[in-house]
Amino acid sequence: MKVLFVCHRLPYPPNRGGKIRPFNMIRHLSRKHEVVVASLAHTEAELKEGLALRDHCYELLAEVVTNFSRWTRAGRALATNQPSSVAYFWSPRLRRRIEDAAARYRFDAVMVHCAFAAQYVLGIPARFRLLDFGDLDSGKWLDYRQFRGFPLCYGYGLEARKLRRYEKQLTKSFDYSTLTTQGELEEFKKLDVAIPSTVIPNGVDSSYFQPDPKPRNSRTIAFVGRMDYFPNIDGATYFAKDIFPLVRQRAPGAELWLVGSNPSRMVRDLGAIPGVKVTGHVADVRPYLLAVRHDILLPTIEALQALNRGESLDSRYRDQSSLLPMATTSASRTADVLERRFDRLGFGIPRCTPVGCDQERASALRTFTFGMLETVLAYSGGEADRRTYADAVANLALSVQVGDDGVVRAADRVAYRPALRGGFLSYWDRDRRYLKPTGVVQSLADRFNMPPEYVGLRPTDSETGFDAYAFLALYRCARYRVGCQLVGAVAPAP
Repeated sequence: MKVLFVCHRLPYPPNRGGKIRPFNMIRHLSRKHEVVVASLAHTEAELKEGLALRDHCYELLAEVVTNFSRWTRAGRALATNQPSSVAYFWSPRLRRRIEDAAARYRFDAVMVHCAFAAQYVLGIPARFRLLDFGDLDSGKWLDYRQFRGFPLCYGYGLEARKLRRYEKQLTKSFDYSTLTTQGELEEFKKLDVAIPSTVIPNGVDSSYFQPDPKPRNSRTIAFVGRMDYFPNIDGATYFAKDIFPLVRQRAPGAELWLVGSNPSRMVRDLGAIPGVKVTGHVADVRPYLLAVRHDILLPTIEALQALNRGESLDSRYRDQSSLLPMATTSASRTADVLERRFDRLGFGIPRCTPVGCDQERASALRTFTFGMLETVLAYSGGEADRRTYADAVANLALSVQVGDDGVVRAADRVAYRPALRGGFLSYWDRDRRYLKPTGVVQSLADRFNMPPEYVGLRPTDSETGFDAYAFLALYRCARYRVGCQLVGAVAPAP
């Protein structure tokens, strides 16, 4: 078939929501059909960059409409019944080129992404006409009105009413309509029109965002999206201010990365919240997503939780840290992976990133959590070969504990810290000396997470102490049957 596809933003490169959805529709349709794409660019540079879309369609019709022209037309529409957002996307030249193409190709189908672009195909003949609203923009403007003061709230309300009439009128010119979410569909039904409609949800390009089979980290959250788009601004602000502090109460080392282009001032200000990092534009979001899911701590905790639920050592359970929806694992399998990491480093479990695992220092949290898993499997689960690892972690814990003399042996100094007696080093090197983590991520964590008086030699913290004592109490009970009233049952199901 010959298909005319019109969208309001030149959908290449597909680096934002308004481009990703139409681009993937075009790419899919072009596998079997001749697709002519018509769209707009803001600048000559954007047009030049978008010409690569020709590799994914039969022909590209694209015009530049400058911001000055757009806002001039939008302003003139204020005193008319035409929505200003529709006028904003109008180009007489693009309309003429579409008419010429229609005469040459005699399109079998017309598809439009976004109601703003529907004006270009009114009167263009085709056997089938589909309007992909995506978002129902009239509903979005109504939402915006609630968050703006006067006079902007009045402007958004006026635009919403104009758009609602426009959207309802448009449906008479199409055979079918689609929306992105069920919520948008319910809002669309308020138009009370007879046109058939359904939901086509946004998806993920699984060939581009490949799942990483390596272990993952549970203490970093990534919020990905354009940071000048109000729904993203609102969502990121709400999560950073109202939800993330609750996460930090339970996981003091947690980080929130706000990854996306053109962060507004409101988003940039969120970077002052401890643990929040605002990246701005990044060339590729995948390293940030992989970093979130790359460490071994979460799978270890999942294995302990499975055993605590009464699962047997080899029972398969859903791998919550995997991107694969059907991925499963077991406590024994997770322990095997951890043992290999312990053997490679030789003195504990390291922290890992997408670049690789730390070869200079062991992480206390990861090592002591590994020790808990090995203790349950070895002494309570009957897997005697794992006792060597449980015993080794117990010896490590005692060797990195700050003694009664309050002396902390670090890689670069010896310090006297009497208040830390009984604490455990959060990281240590091969000689069991404290070695502070380095790197960009750790520097940012230090910058945002620590009060000024804590920056410097900070060899331990309460979270490390809790984990160490929890492991030692569990180990003492499992091996020596002493103090078991402190830890309860530790045996997995037979």
